[in-house]
Amino acid sequence: MSLFFAISGYFTPGPYDAKGRADFLRDRLARLGIPLVVYFFLLNPCAVFLAQRFQGKAPDGWLSFVRGSYGGIVGTGPLWFVLALLIFASAYAALRVLAGRARERTGTRPLPGDGRIVGFVLGIGLAAFLVRLVFPVGWQVLGLQLGYFPLYVPMFVFGIWAHGNGWLDALSDAQARRWIRAALAAIVALPALIVLGKGLGASPDAFKGGLHWQALVYALWSRSSAWGSA
Repeated sequence: MSLFFAISGYFTPGPYDAKGRADFLRDRLARLGIPLVVYFFLLNPCAVFLAQRFQGKAPDGWLSFVRGSYGGIVGTGPLWFVLALLIFASAYAALRVLAGRARERTGTRPLPGDGRIVGFVLGIGLAAFLVRLVFPVGWQVLGLQLGYFPLYVPMFVFGIWAHGNGWLDALSDAQARRWIRAALAAIVALPALIVLGKGLGASPDAFKGGLHWQALVYALWSRSSAWGSA
């Protein structure tokens, strides 16, 4: 998911500059807000009903099912990503207004080298570990798992900076290959980490958060693999 947030960040400054703040926000509300509202109030209840129906738990039909449990079956479902993008786009517009910047700031940040990238990966991994002490993996509000946002937010910002500073054009094939290999190594290492973590008698929940080495390793692992894929 971090890759999608980076892509979304990359394509945020251009439309803002072209349309201005008001039209940019109206466009985002139309493109993202309308589908989100339709899914939240209509399609998610239908999806829940179908799942319950196939399990034999909703024998009385859709209307009876919805009338009896509507408040508990509305939700964002997979469109939590859309809700997050609305929040990020609104925050971006607010920061542009506060900064008084009519145009995107460009060309002020050089492409980070491998050392800075490692520091970035470790930093957001540690931030995720700390956030998951309070909001473990699986804890959510409106479908947003806050334990993952220490990755999503920096990757969205990375996409914005990559656009304004031409990082994709400056990225060398050698550097890209190094991080692709790092991501592949992290992916291959994950099953071993899970087996090792469980083999030492830890609960599977130890990976989700809390003061467990498994939670720290998982937080760092997800950041390294995500960066390579991005």
